[in-house]
Amino acid sequence: MKPALWIVGMLGILAAPAVHAGDSTPTSYVALSLTDLRNLGEQKITEGAHHEAIAVYRAALSRQPDDPGIMIRLADLYSWTGSFDRAISMYRDVIDGDSVNLAALKGIAQVMRWASRYEESQEMYERALRREPEDLDALTGHALTLAYQRKMEQALRVMERAKRISPRSTRNLAIMGDILAWSDRFSEAERQYLAACEIDPSQPELFRSLGDLYRWNGRFASAAAAYTRAAELDPKNVDGLIYLAESACGADDEPAAEAAVKRVLSIAHDEPRAQALLQKLQSLHGTTYARIALDVIKPVSTVVTILAITAYFRRHREIIARRHRRYYTLAYQIFPVLLVIYVLVVVVVRRSVSQHVQVMEEAAQFLTFAFLAGSFVSLVWVSRSQAKGNRRSVLAIGAHPDDIELGCGGTLARFRDAGYQVHGLVITCGEEGNPHSHERADRRKEAEEGARVLGLNGFWIYQFPDTMLESQLTAIKDVIEGKIRDTGADVIVTQSPHDIHQDHKTVFEATKIAARGDKTLLCYEDVSTEPDFAPNLFVDVTDFLEDKIAAVRSHRTQSHKSYMRSETIRGRAAHRGLQSGLKYAEAFLLYKGVDPWMS
Repeated sequence: MKPALWIVGMLGILAAPAVHAGDSTPTSYVALSLTDLRNLGEQKITEGAHHEAIAVYRAALSRQPDDPGIMIRLADLYSWTGSFDRAISMYRDVIDGDSVNLAALKGIAQVMRWASRYEESQEMYERALRREPEDLDALTGHALTLAYQRKMEQALRVMERAKRISPRSTRNLAIMGDILAWSDRFSEAERQYLAACEIDPSQPELFRSLGDLYRWNGRFASAAAAYTRAAELDPKNVDGLIYLAESACGADDEPAAEAAVKRVLSIAHDEPRAQALLQKLQSLHGTTYARIALDVIKPVSTVVTILAITAYFRRHREIIARRHRRYYTLAYQIFPVLLVIYVLVVVVVRRSVSQHVQVMEEAAQFLTFAFLAGSFVSLVWVSRSQAKGNRRSVLAIGAHPDDIELGCGGTLARFRDAGYQVHGLVITCGEEGNPHSHERADRRKEAEEGARVLGLNGFWIYQFPDTMLESQLTAIKDVIEGKIRDTGADVIVTQSPHDIHQDHKTVFEATKIAARGDKTLLCYEDVSTEPDFAPNLFVDVTDFLEDKIAAVRSHRTQSHKSYMRSETIRGRAAHRGLQSGLKYAEAFLLYKGVDPWMS
């Protein structure tokens, strides 16, 4: 420190005890010049010693009683120490001598606003603005005075003028944000605060204002993030740390709240708000783990549900996707994309000052549950005809694993779509038809997969010896009879009597005996059906042909055979459709009973 300034400081300290907080005229500082007194007064202001600064400026005023600069500075000090009446009186003395003194007009307007004398404050700001229309302090003070009177639109218009003059002023942006927040226009206020924070991210009060906005709006996680940033810039601000702790509590982030409270207590040991928060947090510790578990369960259960629905659609894609294209869109496009978006939003760091993360999370949750609800309704709609299932129960019978799919796969899919209970029974594992081995496992698995594609309610495959069924007629009849009884089937679909394959004929004969009584018996054509097969019933399978082709495709060990090709199946269906006036059809011999679609 320079010697002269040190001497000035020491004289001030020695003189200070003789001064009473601005109530009496100073009697010391005689040895100091007017310039030294001003320098000492500003030093005291810098140190925050406002009462001592008042004494110094009173001494200066006694030297030069009509100096407007000293009078305005002394009025400022009176206002800062809460002596509003004295400040106003001194500002008026200046204005009486100079009616257009801008500093005095702005000073008295500000003090009047602090003293809640809003109409007088507004008048003084208007006088100042007539003197200098583009003075930013006068504009912002005028806007605040209008806002305190709930004249929000006028206040915002004044702030727009201020922003046009200085568009990158963080003070202008912050005051605009305050007025918008008081008007409950939170999203607009947020944009103003964020813009100010982006221009100058070193001002903690900007982040505290943003935190206040979020806290008022109930967005505690965002508020905690803003207060955290403010605390990094101003780590000893007790109020900011208290607000951080309260916001963290509101966001169910007890560790962050407790850390903030402990920081407050390290600064102010007896802070009652911090002690009360600490007691509250200690009482909440018992439920913390349960809350964390719930926070984990919610997103995990949502993801699992989406995966389960996606898996359902994929598993049954052949039977529903081709009939209703929207299910293909759900299964292959919407649900996977929705899952990815939801997971990304859940794992993203939420400690962001902006509301965008929270909005994305809420939107993802809304879309997720909306689509889950929509899917549920859709599934109910698809299965709406299941209530009619009791009126028809169908049993389809084939000698070999691919006979049902080739002969009546489209019709079975249509039966299922109509709500019938549809079952399948295969008499042999078709081991003689496996070109690679005589093992039964491959063709059994293929048959079971084909049944799943068609959506059969029940499916059984027996191990009678392939190509030797004729000698097993009685046993086969007993099996079919038992399945008819177990399923309550009143529509039996089996192989044709007009067939050159002996196993096929045997299955027909066994079925004919087992299906005695008031049963409808339909006979389908197979690849070995004789040319004299004369169908008298055609079923429209236009909407279900692709289901049939997909089911046939399940029999991979038979894919080398020409009649298993998609174009062959489609051609046979087109031929029968041409005969019956349909696009695609399957042909049957209605051996006995009634048309199952007409009854």
